[in-house]
Amino acid sequence: MANFFIHTLKIIFAILLIPVVIASAVVFYKHLLLYPAGYGEFFIWGALSFLLAFLFIYQFWGVHEIGQKAGRGVFKILTPAEVVLARMFPFYLLVVLIVFLVTKKFFRFDSADHYFMYFTGFIFAMNILLVAQELQEEETAAFKPNYFFWMGLTFTINIIITILLLDFITGKMTFMRYFWSMVDEAKKIYNMILSIKFSVKISK
Repeated sequence: MANFFIHTLKIIFAILLIPVVIASAVVFYKHLLLYPAGYGEFFIWGALSFLLAFLFIYQFWGVHEIGQKAGRGVFKILTPAEVVLARMFPFYLLVVLIVFLVTKKFFRFDSADHYFMYFTGFIFAMNILLVAQELQEEETAAFKPNYFFWMGLTFTINIIITILLLDFITGKMTFMRYFWSMVDEAKKIYNMILSIKFSVKISK
């Protein structure tokens, strides 16, 4: 009975989280334009480069596993949550953004900004795609509520981490703007879903 209750809750939360995930992605794409010129474009090119490399050249599983092990080592003190935390706070992404911060803030080296953004997009896409595959393989059921919930949460938190660190790097305070835009977009999606359900009931 307890397992059935937990499974039902996972399904409910997974469904409720879908509009939030969609809103996070849509607003994040637009939000990148708030940063200096070229940041958003290089991030997107980095993400697309990973996708093409993954499909046609190399799948980066070995690289990803090393990063996950390093992340689990960092969060080992928080066992047994270290696996989840390593996925939500990807080691490589944090390293690239921290190095980006150091070179920009302490060495005043700005000419490499676009390269850092490219690799940020590349690693962001690598973590999202490979974590998604890991989670799918862990759940054998046809319908995967656990996968949808944890993947949605991981995706959203990865975006939040990226924005917070980019704000710190660039000296901008854009996170709250992103947050409220995401909330508004999620509300629109929820309202659209509810209006569709309502119109279907009336037609019946």
